[in-house]
Amino acid sequence: MIGRIISADLFRLGKQKSTWIIPVATFAIAFMFGCLNGLVYGNASWLSELHGAMQEGMASIGGDSSGMSLIFNAQFPSLAEYVVASFQRESVIAIIIFASVYTSSVKRNGYSKNIARVYNTFSYNVSQAVILLGYSILITLLNLCANVASASIFFEGIEPGNFGSLLLYFVVTALLHWAACLMIVIVCDAFRNTTVGIIVGCLYTGLFASLLSAGINALIGLMVKTEFTVNHLFPYMYSLALKYDDTGSYLYGVALSAVYAVVFFLLKMIVRKKDIA
Repeated sequence: MIGRIISADLFRLGKQKSTWIIPVATFAIAFMFGCLNGLVYGNASWLSELHGAMQEGMASIGGDSSGMSLIFNAQFPSLAEYVVASFQRESVIAIIIFASVYTSSVKRNGYSKNIARVYNTFSYNVSQAVILLGYSILITLLNLCANVASASIFFEGIEPGNFGSLLLYFVVTALLHWAACLMIVIVCDAFRNTTVGIIVGCLYTGLFASLLSAGINALIGLMVKTEFTVNHLFPYMYSLALKYDDTGSYLYGVALSAVYAVVFFLLKMIVRKKDIA
């Protein structure tokens, strides 16, 4: 039953333009930002030559080239650590947009009529979770590939580093992004509106959430002396604090994602009982 629902869901998504537009846009944007980072921090010989030519050009026209040091040639221990540092974590917005469109489209087209008997059942909820997990992995993998591709252009002779830990880092990041999107599905179900899901997702990943969490952390610090921060309770915020090549950090990320998955299915059960009533 679950397999048939997932197959039907995948077939429907294959016909949906946003399914393909979002990954392409994500790769393009991540590659662009990767190139911008590489232009500043890269150590390729052609970058040094470009920098010298720019300074000579300014000098030849009587301009001041002292403020044109755009290339810092930062020393990164390895390519893997550079990729982690330059990773565009904001790509979670792409997954949030997909989750919102995906959830709402089920109810506004003919597909919802065909699955009326299974909609919001455990089988269909599993299908939603699996689809979102696969999409989170896809978007995160494209982000990784874009960063590696751009880094290969701007860096020379840098050690590759521990790519096993790098892949594990991105797997845990994908799980954390997936956990955040499961909650966006709940929001879309509650409000029955794509726009609300996207707005909540943007607030959750933006300055508003950062300021709110900083205020709560400061308040907790005034009341009790503790290293606890609310950031570690939210998947996206914890992904910002996720430590590369740290087993404990990875395990906590997996555990946090599992907790959110359990909460997702529990809330879905509550919604189902409410709909039946």
